[in-house]
Amino acid sequence: ISLEEARELIDTCEIGDELLVPVDLKNFDRISIQSAKQRSRQSFRDIQKDTLFKEFENKQGQLIIGYIQRQVGDDLFIDLGSTEGIMPRRNQSSREIYRKNDKLKCYVEKVEKTDHGVRVVLSRTSPELVRELFKLEVPEIYDHSIEIYKIVREAGYRTKVAVYSQRDDIDPVGACVGLK
Repeated sequence: ISLEEARELIDTCEIGDELLVPVDLKNFDRISIQSAKQRSRQSFRDIQKDTLFKEFENKQGQLIIGYIQRQVGDDLFIDLGSTEGIMPRRNQSSREIYRKNDKLKCYVEKVEKTDHGVRVVLSRTSPELVRELFKLEVPEIYDHSIEIYKIVREAGYRTKVAVYSQRDDIDPVGACVGLK
């Protein structure tokens, strides 16, 4: 409110002060109270949706671990803790068998807001899944001594990864093939 309106209520107020104005609930009818209650619940849901979206937007393009919750048609729903992700049929490996409560490492392909909340699309067929797994397993890739040039993949059948290194003292293929 403007400073003039505020000074009509309390003479000593200044800009930036908070004014608590007593309100008698008897002045409101049932419909107004229900409407205010509904708006406050909707605002709370919107805040929750925005918080979840920001949390998972930062995880887009990364690996995430979840548990298979259920299957609806060909789509899998993965429990990610604070929300659930969806893995469409096209993002599932044809050679893998998925069972309820199985633990999965998935690549977060896309995060989007919908009317019903946040939709997190996961993938097990993306070449980027292989890139992220190599970063976890090969320290030289993680510290950028070795770079991944290209990944070609037929999920469930074969994957080819081309690697190179700017340093002469590192064998890029040998470092990647190692024990793991």
